[in-house]
Parts: sequence; C-alpha cells; structure tokens
Amino acid sequence: KPQLSPVLRPSRTAPLSPMTGPQLRAPPHVVEDLSKLDHWVVQSGDARIVASRDSESDSDFVLEEGDLLRAGDHELSRFWKEGSEKWLLVPIGAQVFRANQPMIGRGGYTRTGFVKVQDGEKLLLRRYSPADSGPNIT
Repeated sequence: KPQLSPVLRPSRTAPLSPMTGPQLRAPPHVVEDLSKLDHWVVQSGDARIVASRDSESDSDFVLEEGDLLRAGDHELSRFWKEGSEKWLLVPIGAQVFRANQPMIGRGGYTRTGFVKVQDGEKLLLRRYSPADSGPNIT
C-alpha cells in the first residue's frame, strides 16, 4: 500500500514539472497534485543536491527538513551505493518544493545532480508513492 506523504494534503496543488521520456527531461511548467505523484520528502537538514558525489561546494542546493523533491517517477529513479551511502540521481527538470512553493526556477533543476538518500543508518530522504495509483496495466 502506498505511503501518504505527511506534508501533503491530497487536495493541495502546486506547480510541477513531471519527468517524462527516456531522457528524463521535464516539460515546461505544469500544475499537478503532488500527492498523486512519486516524490521524496527530506527527513534531515543534512541533505543537499550536489554536482558530484565526491565533494560539496557553495553552489550545492541545500535542502531543509520537510522539503519535497520531485525527481521523476520512482520506476525511472537511478541509484548509486557507495559503502554505507545511497545516492539518487537528480535529473534535469527536477523540482524542490518548500511549503508548497517551487524553490527552483521555471523548468526545474538545470543540470543533473545527486542527493544522498541514506548515510549508514540515517535516512535523509523518504520515498512516497501516489495515494491513489489506480490499476496496474502490464
């Protein structure tokens, strides 16, 4: 059973750029109900979107606890595991929402990046799936 995001109400809507196609590029500005889309909720203020998994820089996007990250459908998510760290690819067009307001300009993130999902036992982001996913067609 899909988990409901604790920071979303199904009736709320927010500007969103859903990820589509094999290149994971978002179409321009679309309004959707985030509770009906795959997304991640930041669990710890230690999370940040980085250009490289090897280093942090001043140009990284620092995430706050409670932020929502829409990085495409979960089935298209790409992960890396390095030791006790698990990383998620943040594709072009991904969007971060804080208090239901988009934090990245129109069209979303302009380059690929990475965000640490888990560091040892510490969970930095929690994955949420749509509340009403409907029937699966295979």
